[in-house]
Amino acid sequence: MQRKSSFTGLLITALCAVVSCCLNKQFHYVNEGGKTWEKAQQYCREKYIDLAFISNQDEENKTWEEALDHCRKHYTDLTSLLSENEQLLVQRMINSKGAQMDHVWTGLRFLASEWLWVNGDPLEYQAWTGGRLPHCPAQHLCCGTLAREGELWGTRDCEERRNFLCTT
Repeated sequence: MQRKSSFTGLLITALCAVVSCCLNKQFHYVNEGGKTWEKAQQYCREKYIDLAFISNQDEENKTWEEALDHCRKHYTDLTSLLSENEQLLVQRMINSKGAQMDHVWTGLRFLASEWLWVNGDPLEYQAWTGGRLPHCPAQHLCCGTLAREGELWGTRDCEERRNFLCTT
């Protein structure tokens, strides 16, 4: 079953998400190895709201659109990063999973002349390379990435195959 194979990296580490009334997410890094998906999800639902995860990155290299479709079909969406703490926690997670690329796909996309999170979250916190929002990216550089190191967002060609981050 494809779903179980993409959770193998999760059995070692779990990432729990708390969603407040204002849709601001908080992530809590829980390092309790040996949990099955069901046990990790049960733990996070008891202690927080739900389990967020990163699919097994060794097996998952997709274009941005393929990653979006995969996340929406199997989980909830490509991830959004709403705070520095959330971003640092996610970076710690992707580094512990051994991402193959220096940048991984996020839910950030340039559409209709603006950058947005495709799940509808507000784009308030920003950590762009160079410190500035790219106002008019080159034709194919319309998809957002998160760097494994340096806490910076970047733009990439949406057709590149990369690791990606899904949330539940």
